[in-house]
Amino acid sequence: MQIPQIPLTKDSVILEPLEERHFDGILASVRDPSIWKYMGFADLSDERAVRTWFDAALEEPSRGTGAPFAIVDRNSGAVLGSTSLYEIHLRHKRCELGRSWLVPSVRRTGVNTRTKLLLLMHAFETMEMQRVQLKASAGNRISRTAIESLGAGFEGILRNFSVLPGGIRTDTALYSIILKEWPQVKQTLLSRLQRPFPGGDPSG
Repeated sequence: MQIPQIPLTKDSVILEPLEERHFDGILASVRDPSIWKYMGFADLSDERAVRTWFDAALEEPSRGTGAPFAIVDRNSGAVLGSTSLYEIHLRHKRCELGRSWLVPSVRRTGVNTRTKLLLLMHAFETMEMQRVQLKASAGNRISRTAIESLGAGFEGILRNFSVLPGGIRTDTALYSIILKEWPQVKQTLLSRLQRPFPGGDPSG
């Protein structure tokens, strides 16, 4: 079954279903090595690697396995990064949220909060998922703290699970949000958008 691809919008953030027209923006968005240092799903350190990941991601909606998005600034049209719902299993009503990154200039400005809110609303309220899981490299404390701050439940460490760029093997921390937890998680995200963000954007 093909996964419906629709744009998702919250304030100045648009999640646009990934299309070929986004490639140059996606390529530009991963220039900072800090973006892909902890990535286990792909090595995005050069254009050929980005192209390989991008082409595979474009095929996921038609295969019914994923919904990749470009994160776009509605005001400028600039691509700020990417994110996905993937490992989608419609029969079991579960999926994974991840493969996410943002350009450094918009970190801690509320873009990530809006992105997570949009994706989780899409997963639980539109796609009617019962479970959304999230993973992070066990040593990536920043990503793990961000996941934990959502209210996601920690499920354990997947040992020796992934290979990072450079061939380094890493353990992976597994988290999840289930349907009955979603109302509280949603309220947490909405409340966060009412507070000033450290990056200086008072609207989040």
